Amino acid sequence: MKRNVALTVISVLVVGSCAAPLHLDEGAYRSRTYDAPGEAAPVPPPPKPAVDASPMRGVSLGQARELALLRNHTVRAAAATVASARAAIAEARAAFLPTLSGSITRAHYRESSEVTIPGITTFTVTPSQQTTGTAQLAVSLFSGGRDWEEVKAARAALTTQILDERSVRQQLLLEVTRAWYRLHEATAQVQVSRDQFTASARQLEDARNVVAAGRATKDSELTAKVEVLRSRQEVLVSENAVVHARRVINVLLVRSLDAETSLDEPPAFRKVQLDNAHLVAMGREHNPSLLAFRSQRIALGHQRESVLRSITPEIVGALGASYNSFKQATGYSTNYSALLVAQWTPIDGGRRIGRLQQIHADLIALRERELQAIQDLDLRIERTLLDIAESESAVELAHQSISASTENYRIVSERFRNGKVTTRELLEAQTTLSSSRFVLNQARFGHLTLLAALEAQIGVEQADWVTYEGEGK
Repeated sequence: MKRNVALTVISVLVVGSCAAPLHLDEGAYRSRTYDAPGEAAPVPPPPKPAVDASPMRGVSLGQARELALLRNHTVRAAAATVASARAAIAEARAAFLPTLSGSITRAHYRESSEVTIPGITTFTVTPSQQTTGTAQLAVSLFSGGRDWEEVKAARAALTTQILDERSVRQQLLLEVTRAWYRLHEATAQVQVSRDQFTASARQLEDARNVVAAGRATKDSELTAKVEVLRSRQEVLVSENAVVHARRVINVLLVRSLDAETSLDEPPAFRKVQLDNAHLVAMGREHNPSLLAFRSQRIALGHQRESVLRSITPEIVGALGASYNSFKQATGYSTNYSALLVAQWTPIDGGRRIGRLQQIHADLIALRERELQAIQDLDLRIERTLLDIAESESAVELAHQSISASTENYRIVSERFRNGKVTTRELLEAQTTLSSSRFVLNQARFGHLTLLAALEAQIGVEQADWVTYEGEGK
């Protein structure tokens, strides 16, 4: 009885163009280990984000935007996706390059046996080894343009990913701009709340003097005291809003939540002159989301063409070599071969038809989503333009209201000291003045934020389309 143990080692070498390797922060890949049945696998600890806690003072809006782009994890993930799409182009191009494959088989015979060659001799095979090796170099000579369409599809997919990354970057810039203005607005509202608290404390002192002089009842003092407590609560709420706004911008800049961060002075309020029709047309031409739809259509079109051309016969050329070593039988031999193979698959069980139907349905769905996106973009731009006009009107109205409220509060305060008006009327005058100042802060910083939102929707920087009132383009 003969027993043999065969050890086969197969090696495949692929010669082609490949992209640069992706270096991950987690270190080299390690194969997984599987626990015995019934034992729970340990859960790896979540990664700890690397944040900055050093003080930052006088941060301008431009500095904040640049720092966010460098540190933000979502932007980095989008950049890695672009690198993946770029590597897919190299993978598609590899179809035009030759491939080298090889195999080595080594067999070991452990027992003696007799081998008979008819008409020649009979000999005994002692325990021995046999080595067989093959190598083949193959290249696709003709594929009907299928591979070239795959390359075009990969390029269009890369364009899509680049546009998606641009959209992510623009959204981040909008969020940073909003947070930057929001922190300024919250800080300004704190000052308004503190001024209101100071005025309420002064009103309480005046109410006590009026009550002591017998020109008002005790109720006036109690009403003023309640107003002081309410104003103190408003100061606390405003200060908490500042803390939250600072934490939001710290997160966007990849900093620890309570890191010290102070901002540069905000720009002054200036009315703008905008051409609605021109901005809508510019948005349709430059919005990265709409451009991504177009590149996706191009990619699907090339994929459809690649499937259509796959029915064309393919011609492959190959050079091969084989080596055999078995000394007890024939010694060794080396064989060389050259092949020219035509491959044709006219029917693949309906796989091509199904793929074409899928691509056609995807193109229809993509077209409908693109049309809806165009309508949504037009609506957002028009809505933002209306909001900008409303904020400019609110700023103008707030300025006039502050002037009138300040004069009214001065008159009512003087009359209150003389006992001619009640505490409630004085508090109403103070509330009107504070509300006007609150509205002014909200409107002027809201105006700047809306311009940033319009920039993100159009996909073009403000300097290329904004015109301030009283200035030339």
